[in-house]
Amino acid sequence: MSGIDDAYLAFLARKLEEGKRGHTRVYLLGVPNAGKSTLFNRWLGEGAAQVSAKPQQTTAFQTGTRGGVSFVDTPPLGISPERDREIFERVDAEAGVVLYLVSGTSGISQADVDAMQRLEVPTIVAINRVDVLDEGEIERTRTEIEEKLGVSREEIVFCSAKSGEGQEALAFRLLSAVASPEEVRQCFPDMLQGGNSPGELFPRRARQFQQRYGEAPRVIVTGMPKSGKSSVLNAILGEEVRPVSAGRGSQSDFFEVGRWGITFVEAPPFSPDRRKNDRILREGIAPAHLVIHVMNGAVGFTKIDAMACRLIRPHRPFLLLVNKIDVLEAGEQDALLAAIRRGGGEIEQEILLLSARKGR
Repeated sequence: MSGIDDAYLAFLARKLEEGKRGHTRVYLLGVPNAGKSTLFNRWLGEGAAQVSAKPQQTTAFQTGTRGGVSFVDTPPLGISPERDREIFERVDAEAGVVLYLVSGTSGISQADVDAMQRLEVPTIVAINRVDVLDEGEIERTRTEIEEKLGVSREEIVFCSAKSGEGQEALAFRLLSAVASPEEVRQCFPDMLQGGNSPGELFPRRARQFQQRYGEAPRVIVTGMPKSGKSSVLNAILGEEVRPVSAGRGSQSDFFEVGRWGITFVEAPPFSPDRRKNDRILREGIAPAHLVIHVMNGAVGFTKIDAMACRLIRPHRPFLLLVNKIDVLEAGEQDALLAAIRRGGGEIEQEILLLSARKGR
């Protein structure tokens, strides 16, 4: 799997088996000529599935196993209602996770829209043939997927089944669908927190971002009063750029600092005052590329924290940092996470527990 070894697949198989569905099969779905069989061959070896330039070539289910994970190449969707019904029945009965493949050169079809509406299995959307798309086409495809399939842009994987580009990102997303953030972080340290120091990793990521989008990345840190926003910002930068005081919490202006080619912004705290919150959304979050929302774990998941999760997350890449966990017992942490899942939506893969001041 282009650098993803059998040890990774064995771990993925175990997490699939331990998951809610208990199935170790990964189903590859898509409309005709999406590139499913080419990707199947890349993972299982050339010749595992027949590949043709002609649409609708795959007429039967093809299964191959590697490292304990069974990959299933399916017939194309959208050919007949009877065949679609058979595919979805098998997916519902056997799939632990679905990898839904879309051809970047063909765009989103009504069959893609219908399929995504029917799927109730954890699903990763991957755009194939990225190697022949320019930046404008990639951005148009990303926007089209957001609008038609309801998938946020940070969850979309761009890949090339033919060239192998994006295979690690696919593996990362597959594991993220069934494993905890900490387990994913252990398997993919560079993709989540970096195997290098921030001084090495952040500049590289900033350059990649600027090359792709033509502007420097902007990260905003939000939260309630005394949630620990300043402590988190200091921890990210590795030095105290913002004084931290137990009595502070009345910050009224945005604070900006540039580092490693990235602009980091600490926002004024959210409050019950809607006008102040609207200003944060308008002046701080709207121009940001990543939102880090810090909540005070000792206080709990407040209504304003829930508002931030539900209001910001669909529109911006989003990370929820639960700060001050050093004052919580293990049982209290579990109860807090349960409250976040109930009130914040499906954000489990975007939660990090930490104590910013204690550095853990």
